Amino acid sequence: MWIGWAAVSGAAVVAVALWRCPMAPLSLICLAMAVGFVAAQLRVQSLDTRMLERTGWATVIGTVRQVEVRPADHRLTLSDITLTDTRHRVVPSGVRVVLRGLDQPPLIGSRVRLRARIGPPSLPIAPGAFDFQRHAYFLGIGAVGFAAGQLETLADRSGTDTWQAAVDLVRDRISVTVRAALDPNIGPIAAALLTGDRAGIPESILESLRQTGLAHLLAISGLHMALVVGTVLFGLRFGLAAIPGVALRWPINKIAAGFALVAAGGYLLLAGAPVPTQRAFLMVGLVLIGQMLNR
Repeated sequence: MWIGWAAVSGAAVVAVALWRCPMAPLSLICLAMAVGFVAAQLRVQSLDTRMLERTGWATVIGTVRQVEVRPADHRLTLSDITLTDTRHRVVPSGVRVVLRGLDQPPLIGSRVRLRARIGPPSLPIAPGAFDFQRHAYFLGIGAVGFAAGQLETLADRSGTDTWQAAVDLVRDRISVTVRAALDPNIGPIAAALLTGDRAGIPESILESLRQTGLAHLLAISGLHMALVVGTVLFGLRFGLAAIPGVALRWPINKIAAGFALVAAGGYLLLAGAPVPTQRAFLMVGLVLIGQMLNR
């Protein structure tokens, strides 16, 4: 950490010394870069994800945080981990396991127990390739593997212990309902566009989307956010404009923009708040707030 703070201190001193010089903007840019470096260091240290040291069998007890329904299996992400019947010296912060033959997946927030072969996330398969271990670190996942035998539910808390778990439970239930109500080839895509859960899309459809250059449409970003916000904004605005008493006395444009901003925030949470959705929300929010401020 001392490197980051030293860089911030040095950049701050230079910025103050060059405050009235033509080089002042450059010194401020350097200061901003140093602050960003410190923020990244603080983020890494605040996570402190514990990684498993070696691969082996263990009885894993954990709380279900994510359920991914895939064509051939289910993938569970567990937190609050307890390991029994194992020689592992490190208890990972989170475990992601694959289960086959699971008829009914557990609810998010449930406390479960299973027998699994787990190990640390894999390193890059080639220099410069995708680093699965680094990605897992920032997701809070310290071990991955597959389960054998039956899944045992110890306690069903239905995901109400934290607000994030409650949101994840709502997302999971929406995904399950949409996939069950629609055609097997359409339901997973509709669920992906609503909640960002792409785990259930068959590989054949994914490959078709890649070959046609349409795979990026599954990532919830500006197009999806604009559709949601535009529907709420213009629909509510036209509805209020149809009521003369309201249209003549109230700022219907600002009211519609406010409700559209709330809808955008709800969609952000429903989609799991990935980076593209966050970026789209910030851009849409800037426009809507500007409209409410007459800018």
